[in-house]
Amino acid sequence: MRETDRHVAAVMAALQTLDAFESGEKLRLSQLHERTGLARSRLLRLTGTLEAAGYLVFDSATARYEV
Repeated sequence: MRETDRHVAAVMAALQTLDAFESGEKLRLSQLHERTGLARSRLLRLTGTLEAAGYLVFDSATARYEV
């Protein structure tokens, strides 16, 4: 296996989630699901982790995430 073929699936999914955002855009979980194709349960875990680490902010009033 080549070094460039190695990756961590969870990290790739987290980056895919972050890449789904356009500049200044706020997205609902359903929109993230549409853009990434990731399962909603996986997105909930990813967004929770990204929020805890400070990469996403969740607005509970609008149920939207932003970077």
